[in-house]
Amino acid sequence: MAALTSDTLKNWVREHNIELINFRDALYGTQEYQNHLRSIDSGLFLGNL
Repeated sequence: MAALTSDTLKNWVREHNIELINFRDALYGTQEYQNHLRSIDSGLFLGNL
């Protein structure tokens, strides 16, 4: 669990412009998880990268 919340991993995701998605996004082409990240003002929202 610590690896998933580490600043090292978050920075790597940002540096490599990785779009985080959930299973429904992958299956149906939705933007549900990115919309969630935007709504909580997460630094991992792709629009912030």
